[in-house]
This record gives sequence, structure tokens and C-alpha cells, in this order.
Amino acid sequence: MRYIVFGMLLTCVPTPSPIRAQEPDQWAVVIGINDYLVFDGIENGDLRGAEHDALLIERALITRFSVPESNILTLLSRDATKSAIEAAVTEWLPERVRPQDRVFFYFAGHGAQSMDDDGDESDGLDETISPADVELYTSSKDIRDDELRGWLAALRTSDIIVILDSCHSGTATRAAVGYVRTRSLPGRGLIPSEPQVRSVGSEDRATQTMTDGVGVIEIAAAAPGQYAVDVGFRNERGEHQFYGGAFTTFFVAELEKASPDATFEEVFQSTFHAMKASRFEQDPQISGPVTRALFPSTSEVQAGTDVQSGEQAIEPPHVSSVGDGRVLVEGRTPDGLAPGDILETPTGALIRIEEVFADQAVAIPLLGAPAVGEALIAATVDLPTGSLLVRADSLSSSDFQELRSLADTVDDLRITRAADTTADLLLRYSDDLDWIEIIGRDGGVRFSASGDAGPASIDHLFGVLMNELALEQIAAIENPRQPFAVELTVHGARTEFADGDPVVFRVRSERSGYLTLIDLGTNGTVTVLFPNPWIQSSEIPANVEVRIPDETMHFDFQASLPSGRGLVKAIVTEVPLELPSYPSQFLSSEAGAQLARGIRAALEGATTSVRDIKVVPKEGQILSGSWASALTTYRVR
Repeated sequence: MRYIVFGMLLTCVPTPSPIRAQEPDQWAVVIGINDYLVFDGIENGDLRGAEHDALLIERALITRFSVPESNILTLLSRDATKSAIEAAVTEWLPERVRPQDRVFFYFAGHGAQSMDDDGDESDGLDETISPADVELYTSSKDIRDDELRGWLAALRTSDIIVILDSCHSGTATRAAVGYVRTRSLPGRGLIPSEPQVRSVGSEDRATQTMTDGVGVIEIAAAAPGQYAVDVGFRNERGEHQFYGGAFTTFFVAELEKASPDATFEEVFQSTFHAMKASRFEQDPQISGPVTRALFPSTSEVQAGTDVQSGEQAIEPPHVSSVGDGRVLVEGRTPDGLAPGDILETPTGALIRIEEVFADQAVAIPLLGAPAVGEALIAATVDLPTGSLLVRADSLSSSDFQELRSLADTVDDLRITRAADTTADLLLRYSDDLDWIEIIGRDGGVRFSASGDAGPASIDHLFGVLMNELALEQIAAIENPRQPFAVELTVHGARTEFADGDPVVFRVRSERSGYLTLIDLGTNGTVTVLFPNPWIQSSEIPANVEVRIPDETMHFDFQASLPSGRGLVKAIVTEVPLELPSYPSQFLSSEAGAQLARGIRAALEGATTSVRDIKVVPKEGQILSGSWASALTTYRVR
């Protein structure tokens, strides 16, 4: 298991004093280990993304938390031995840290487990992190949770933020994929007892952690019994960009967008949803006083800074003058301004950019009355297309050409034979296509079939990929600027079901609207759960919990095989989505893709008006102020 742990922020109440108190300072120890001393020649032993993660966190500390660069001690790969890490925490930090200072400790690398030596672990195992000089088959060089806890407890502050980006369990099943590596130490075969799984939204979040007793908020990259993965990421052109930890990459992206008054839980929830929308199976966990402020009140949080590049924030757009039916705009959005862009003021006024010049832009008002000095934000979001790059390097030349020719007829589906490609999916199969597996980016099995159920032709294989594309396109539907909150949970806080178990969803929306529930099932199909042929009116009230189904509805939901991970998405809109005709379940690949296109088209059609005024965004964009979404996941065992 891979942990990300954050410390408690203590609020200090000033008392009158003739001496002005010194402002709290911030310090950080940042560690990332790709290259281990013991893994030469061991397949998948060294990592590829841990150093990148460490440098990404280092940049975030500087640009988002305002930690002075001189206050950060960074140890990379073979420099991060156990003695060096111990000296950093027990010597370098104590020489500098004063009461009320904030301390960051970040570790990205391998983790492991060893037999509990003092009886404080309920599962009989100590979680450990692996320094660069770790011993492969013994725990003599491991840094145990008890040891780390003692080092941190000795610091003269309680505002300690610890991020552990590593695995501590080897019990989850993961396929070995060339571009996916787990951060669990090779050679350790310990199997823990039943893990204590903390789920999102759980009331009882207090379980034993790497730093229990120090008083921290803990965010874990994955649940006990799961691997956290080190994966490849692509740029917008589909080219390989970098390797990094899945959770850290998404977490830093959400940090970059976080408001100055954000809480740990808010950033955690947005990270969780972003990972699930990208269909990563690992389940981030959170515990502790999660409503604490993310950023210290004494630092100048630099909103809008690009953490990846470190570039300073640009001047945001604002209204500089209004008159003669025109609005002059100064500043720009991170992506720049272009004719057709629709911007919104905090009071809800909308304007559309007509002309763009070097230092300003000219717009016309669409709705409301923008005032001089008001800030402007984009009122539209790009509707992600959801695309798939599939690696099929072991297919025969003839089968590959046949599959690629079918894929060429579909937008957003590409097939490649390049073995070094950072693909979304990897195909595995027998020569006669009697057995097949489709592996996701995180190494999890998305689809498998064998024997009589196995694909009998390239056409069947293409159909499976079309279903995967449909799932990807619907999972990608997210509103990055949610104008109101939507909560979606499973009644009873359950996340695992056996075949035939009843399933009831709970939905609560801050605004009244029309609910659409969509299931991305374990069998690779897309199903509209609600509305459906039995209940076609999907209107829900504001701030009232709605159960789907409830006792008045003449249908039930039941979990069904095959086993695996499913995802349910809730979308609430101001007007009903005009969905394709029923029946609601589409089992064939062509119908699944059709349904995905239909849902996206319906969402575009439902989000082109604001307060009954028609507003037409640019192609590929939709208004962000009239809809919100949420998701939840489940597992069928």
C-alpha cells in the first residue's frame, strides 16, 4: 500500500505581547528513489517515476505552499540511503524547526511489510518504506512505521505533513505490464491478514497508519491490499511525456487548481474523482481531521501557478470598461482568449469575446450586467472526447491489419504495435483468439474471456474494444467547475457485492434538477439505470436525499457477474437529457458506442441555455454553470 500522509494544522490564537511573534516557517525533506542499489538485473525492481514525483512535489511546495527553495532538502535515488534519510529527519530538521513551523516529509519509492516486533499492529505486520540501500530479503535496512513515527514525534512542531508514495501490501492481483510498475518491494512474500479498508465517506476512519500518534491527516494512495502504481502518462498529442505515481500525479494536478481556502478533504475528493474518471482501480483513502485548511494561513498561496513548468501565474481576465454595448477585457485565461469564448462574472453575467488584441479583448454582453473591475472566468468547459490507444504488438500481421482497419473507421480509437508505447489498454490473447485479456493502464484486468466465451474473430475483439471506448467516453464526462454539489453513494456504505445482492443508490443535489444514472458495468457494457422504462420522470428536489430505487418504484438493481470493478456516474442537469430510446441496457458493442454518443449529445443539448436564455458555445464546449456530476465505484466478487 502506498501512503500519502498529511499533518494537522494547529491554529494559534495570538495573545497581547510587547514582542512581535515570529511568523511560522516551512521546511521540507523530499525523497524520490528510482535507482536502488540492490536491483541491478532484477526485472521491474527499479522504478521510473519516483524521482519525477519528488521533483513535482518539490515544485508544488515552492509554487503552491510558498516553501522557500532553500528550506527544502531533496534526496534522489542512491543518495537516499537509510542513514541519509535518518539524518535529514533527526538532525537537519531539528536544527531548523521551531514550534508552530510546518514540516513536509515526502517519500516516493518502494515500500514493504515486515513482521511486527512490538505488537502494535492489528495485522501483525509493520509497514515500511525502502531506502536506496534496502536489503532485498531482510528488513534490516527498512524504515519501519514505528521508527518514522518516533522521528517525527521528536520534532518541535505538530504541524507535520508527511507524504508516503509507496506500496505496503502485495496481496492485490495485478498483471505485469511493461509500462506499469508497482511500488512494492520485489522479493517480499508476506501476506497480511484481512485489511482494515477505509472507504470514502466512512465515519470510522481511524486505523493504524505509518504516523499514528503524531496527530496527522492521512491520505493513502490506495486501500490496504491494493497496489499503487507507477505508470506512463501521455501529452495531449498522445506522445509519452513522463512516468509518475498515479495518485501523486492526479493529486498535484488538483493542488494546482485548489482555491486558497481549500481543505484536505476537498482536494482529496477531487483527486479521487479524477482518478476514477480515468478508470484507475486503486482506491485513495483519507482519515484524520480532514476539514482542516490545506494551505497555511501565513503563506501567500499562488493560485493558478503551473506546477509542472513552474511558470508564474498570469494576470487573470477582468472587466476594464463597459459602454456602448461593448465590454473591454484585460488579462487572459491560462489558455488565452479567442473569439467565441464565453466568460462569466461572479454575479452571473455572461459575455462573449468578439475580438482579441495584444493587450485587451472586446466582448459583447449576453446575460446580466458586467461591472468594471469584476473578475472573469471561462463559462464553458471542453467536453472530453475520451480516446483509446490500444497496444496489440503480439497479434499476427494479418490480424493486426484487420483490427486496425476496423479501428480506422472510428474516431478516438487507435491501434499500435509499438512495444514501448504508453497505451491505455494492452491486448493479451492466444493465437486462435480463444483466450483474451484486456489490461488497463494500472495493470488491472478490464476484460477477460476464455473457452466458449472467448472471442472467435477479430470482429468480436473489435466489439470488445468499442465497448471499452464507450466506457472511456462516459467516464470522461466531468465538470471541472461544478456550480453545485452532487453526492452519490451506495446505501449502507457498501462497496463490495456478491452476485444477486440488491443495490440502492443515494443521491443528493444542492440544486433541483433532472437526474441521470449511468452504470459502467463489470461486463464492459453501458447501462442507463435512471430514468428507465419504469420511471421516466427523473426530476429530483434540492437538498433532499433520493434513493434509487425506493419502495415506490417497481424495479430493483442487483449486482451481477462477472466479478470486477464497476463505476456509476450521476449527472444532474437543469433540463432532462434527451437520451436514446429505451430499452435502457445496450449489450452489443455498437449500441454501447451509440449510447455513449447519445449521452454526450444530450448533455450538449441540455447545457446551451442559462435562465431560459439560449447561449451557444464554441464547438466541442458546453456551459459549465448548469450541470454537475458525481461518481461512485463498486466491486462484484
